[in-house]
Amino acid sequence: MLMTMKALTEAARGLAYTGCTAVDLAKAEGLDADARAQHQRRADLMTPLVKGWCTEIAQEVTSLAVQCHGGMGFVEETGVAQYFRDARILPIYEGTNGIQAMDLVGRKTLRDGGCGMRELIADMKSTCDSLESVTAISRERRARLVQAIAFVEEATRTVLEKGRDPEFSGGIAFNFLMLTATAAAGWLLFKAAAGAAEQLSDPKANHAFLQGKVIAAEFFADHILPRCSTYSAAIQAGSESLMALPEEDF
Repeated sequence: MLMTMKALTEAARGLAYTGCTAVDLAKAEGLDADARAQHQRRADLMTPLVKGWCTEIAQEVTSLAVQCHGGMGFVEETGVAQYFRDARILPIYEGTNGIQAMDLVGRKTLRDGGCGMRELIADMKSTCDSLESVTAISRERRARLVQAIAFVEEATRTVLEKGRDPEFSGGIAFNFLMLTATAAAGWLLFKAAAGAAEQLSDPKANHAFLQGKVIAAEFFADHILPRCSTYSAAIQAGSESLMALPEEDF
């Protein structure tokens, strides 16, 4: 439970920082118009991912925190239950996560023909290629990230093909958001792990901190990235069973 909380929290920070960086670079005076436009596409794309995924995993993390404390977490003695209650509003305000997911499908994928998504996928693939020389990250774990990115690429093609159908887009939007954000979060943890691994040979470095980055990425690859398979399967299933039951039967 503690490792899940650590890995998800660090991944959420990575997503948020990446989004904020893109916002700043989109306005940087030293860049040409094309570069600023590309950063703006990244900022636009990251917005629903950061808001949607981070607030979803906030509920998971705070729920696990309550569980770690057992019965004392459920009552008020530790104070951790307040974080759990506070986290519940996060997927609702500033645009519910259902709206964020529809924004990702409609305005952030379909509207530009998948340009922003393809740029993100290309960046993630480039990192995977560079990880070949990082011995601290095993081949099996790199393969899980490669597979997660492949799921995102396949899902993006599916959205571009079928996303104009409102029942389909509505039915798969949330899983598309969670798939894309989970893969992107793994990508960022792997980047952090690669950077940390390079510094481990420095005797003056904070080895505990750096090793923690590597371990967080390893854990994420083993225990969180496999969720992408479920999101992908749900996207490919579409909306048939979702819309099969008549309204009056609810």
